[in-house]
Parts: sequence; structure tokens; C-alpha cells
Amino acid sequence: MKTEKQADESTTTQEPASTSQQEQIASLSYHIWESEGCPEGRDAEHWAQAEAQLSADAAAARTPGSEE
Repeated sequence: MKTEKQADESTTTQEPASTSQQEQIASLSYHIWESEGCPEGRDAEHWAQAEAQLSADAAAARTPGSEE
């Protein structure tokens, strides 16, 4: 059985986004929302899409030989 501290540590997989990262995600999610015709009720989907895209972009930037 896990202790409370171990359970807390295992549920936290990554640190919260910094204010700058949140601003980037918000900006990109807004552009995604606009590009899709401003649909209502899909904000969480657009936020997740923006997070994934920025994460993939950051990973590509860290990968050796990814520059053209």
C-alpha cells in the first residue's frame, strides 16, 4: 500500500505550465478556435490541442538534426 506522500508523487507527472507557457497555449488555442469557425463548447479540446502542438514543437526543437 502506498503512503500518502508516495500517492501524491505518483499522480504528479509534470509541473504546472509557467505563466509564459499558459499564455502561449491560450494564444494558440484561440487561433485554433478561430480557424474552426469559433465553435462553442470545445474550449478544453482546443486547449489540449494547443498543449500537444506546443509540446511536439518543443520536442522537435530539442531533437538533434531536426533543423533544416
